[in-house]
Amino acid sequence: MRIKVDMVLICLSSSVYRLWSYAFCHREMPSLLSSAAIMVVFGQWQERRWGTVCFVALSLISSSIPGLLYSLLIYIGVGQPSPVCGYSATHFAMFSAQCRHIKQRRVFQWVPVSAVPCLVLGVHFLVLPTSPVLLYLCAICVGSSCILSKLTLELYCFV
Repeated sequence: MRIKVDMVLICLSSSVYRLWSYAFCHREMPSLLSSAAIMVVFGQWQERRWGTVCFVALSLISSSIPGLLYSLLIYIGVGQPSPVCGYSATHFAMFSAQCRHIKQRRVFQWVPVSAVPCLVLGVHFLVLPTSPVLLYLCAICVGSSCILSKLTLELYCFV
């Protein structure tokens, strides 16, 4: 499923659901298996940490904002449009937001915590070379930004 590039039509028409529904569509079996594995491994941990309501709210936010940013970048000509699918981008955004709140500054004493999502993206791209890397980079940027991190703190504190 391709996200419409025309942002005005997405926001004003009745196809706003596509901002969330692309996360549940998969083109290939390896993409489906990757999303399922990420959901099983990270999803349970994040839901236990944040709570169910916060996890669902952040999932909806983490799937819509990277999709909008990706559409905007494609619209201005930064990259080539590719089919976006899978829940992986949502988890990249949530994982990046969670890495901002970890008190530990380094992993394995030489990798900064803020670089962990990019390293995971590199491994993910090696496993699935047909994945939309620009969408995943948008998701990491959204997760690392103060917007999603602030929402994470607010939702995490009030749930």
